[in-house]
Amino acid sequence: MILLSEFPVGHTGFIKKIAGGYGLQQKMDTMGLQIGKRVKVTSRQWGRGPVIIQYGNTEIAIGFRMAEKILIEKDK
Repeated sequence: MILLSEFPVGHTGFIKKIAGGYGLQQKMDTMGLQIGKRVKVTSRQWGRGPVIIQYGNTEIAIGFRMAEKILIEKDK
């Protein structure tokens, strides 16, 4: 498993774990990101910038600190 903040651009994977507290869990759920959801990293800003992900027809930016708490398993 790889942190979302380090996941390669252009690859897809499944959310395996959200290692945050209740607030982060709720925020992810509100955005439609749950464990098992298939996501694709479309862009990542240099340094500690946001990670842009796509799931379904939705594309969102996740802050670097939040992305460090999401574990992804690469799609085979």
